[in-house]
Amino acid sequence: SNEVRYVGKSNNPQNRLKKHLSESNLIESWTPKNKWLLSLRKDNLSPIMEIIDSTDLDNINELEVYWIKHYRDLGIDLTNGTNGGDGFDWTGRKHSFETVEKMKICHPDRKEIIQFDLNNKIINLLYIL
Repeated sequence: SNEVRYVGKSNNPQNRLKKHLSESNLIESWTPKNKWLLSLRKDNLSPIMEIIDSTDLDNINELEVYWIKHYRDLGIDLTNGTNGGDGFDWTGRKHSFETVEKMKICHPDRKEIIQFDLNNKIINLLYIL
């Protein structure tokens, strides 16, 4: 449809697009962005990436916030989960264990494993994909 659906920052745009489309990324979390990308894949389509602005790394978070706000102010239904300026911080940090577990809980293909003690009380609850 050529609609703008997602705004993101990257210091390597082609690599970032590949990561967004990777199978492991798409099944790890069930976000609006991933739902959209999976729907494109189902229809044998791919997103079109366009670089709309550039800056140095010192201003990249502010620029992402600016463009997300710009498109949302126009009434465009972005799949971004936040207003920007967060996420990958260029230091190589990864999602915390707690964040990964929260993403698993929200995934529609999750399976719950419930462990009970001998008195039939729940002692452990795990979510797997």
